[in-house]
Parts: sequence; C-alpha cells; structure tokens
Amino acid sequence: MKINKFLFLGLLIVSFLVVPLSSSALTTSEQIIELQHQIVVLQEQLRQLQSQQPNGWCHTFNTNLSFGSSGSEVSALHRALTLAGLASSGNNFSEATASAVSGFQIRYQGDILMPNGLVAPTGYFGPATRAVMNRLYGCGNSTPTTPTLSVIKTGTGSGTVTASGINCGSDCSQTYALNTSVTLSASATSGSTFDHWAGSCSGASSTCTLTMSFDKSVTAVFTANTAPPPPTTYTLTVTNTGLGTVNRTP
Repeated sequence: MKINKFLFLGLLIVSFLVVPLSSSALTTSEQIIELQHQIVVLQEQLRQLQSQQPNGWCHTFNTNLSFGSSGSEVSALHRALTLAGLASSGNNFSEATASAVSGFQIRYQGDILMPNGLVAPTGYFGPATRAVMNRLYGCGNSTPTTPTLSVIKTGTGSGTVTASGINCGSDCSQTYALNTSVTLSASATSGSTFDHWAGSCSGASSTCTLTMSFDKSVTAVFTANTAPPPPTTYTLTVTNTGLGTVNRTP
C-alpha cells in the first residue's frame, strides 16, 4: 500500500507541473477545474496500478447496504471505498460510511444520481451505486481496454453533439483508449436550445468532459424555442360631438 501511495504522490506532482504549462491561458477557476479533473484521472490510474499488483483485490457486491448494516459485505465496501480514495473502515455501516458512499455517488453522479432523477447523494448503497462499484472492483469483470462512449439525443428540439470521433448527427458512438479524456460539445440548431445533459454527464453547460475508464452513455436534451404570442390589439372608437377635431398620436 505504501508503494501505491508513492506512485499516487508522484503522479500528483506531475499533474501540478503539467497543468500550468497546458493551461496558462485559462482563468484561475478554469485551472482549478482542470486540476480537479487531472486528480480524478490520476485516481483512476492509481486504481489501475493497484489492480495490477500481485494480490489485486476484487469483490462483487450483491447486497444493498445502509445505515446499521454490518458484516463482511460492509467490510468489503469499506475496502472498496478506501481504494477509491474515500477512507472508511470497520464492519458497521456508520454515518462515516454513508458520507463516503455519498462522496462516491457525487463522483459518479452521471451514472448513479442523474439516471434516477436525483440531484443530491443519498448515502444508500443500492443497485445503482453497486453497479458502478462492481464495474470498478467486481471479480471477473475486466475493464475494457477500449471503452465505448455512446451519445443519445432527445427532447422537443434538435441539435448536434460532437467530440473526437463523434458527430451526432449520425455518428453517435466511439471507442477510446482506456482513461482517455473526452470533451463533448452540444450545439442546438436554429429554433432550438440545448437544455441539459443526462447519463454520464450532468448540468446545463454546452460542454462536458469525461474520463473513459469504462463504457459510458450520455444523453443530450434539446428543447424547441416557443414562439412569442402575437401582441394584443385594442380598438379605440372616438365619437365627435360639436365642432372640433380629434387627432391621434401616434
């Protein structure tokens, strides 16, 4: 485990050296976002290094866990959370466990929260969270060396989604080398507006950056612009009695 810590520290130092060189034109906030993204990539690379160690650990989770649960499944959950960089220990599902699970759900919100219509983590280790955890640490699951990114368009409007190797449009999927960083860009056609991402992306920004650590699916939602209602018109009737005129302005 000490070797892994040194490897991660070395990778993290490299990220601090590389990011300023590649982001000199970015604002401070953009550099912070870029650095956070690099840290996520490095954590995934560390997980890959750990899985390559002689005694690589795996566990397939088949049980939902929540506050008060205990036993070997909780111990395995703590082990997986620790490997994910969300320190947790013991045989009981405590508040600390729920907090670590929430952190995991936020990290993979596009795969856990968004598909279920959730905007905040629950801390409950249920089917959606188990699926992602098994994808990362499940026994017998081999991480594809060329994971596939699939794009789906939906909504009342129309538009295109582009990325390296994707022009959706018509070409809506692409395979990438493991841990490749991919940036998707959504562009609405005339009369439509890009609304939001769903699936492995979230939010309303027109761009989304993913790390292809496994197969992922992204949905882009476009809405049709609503034409403004016609202006209301009123009729003014003037009755002239006696001598004189009435003028209208305008």
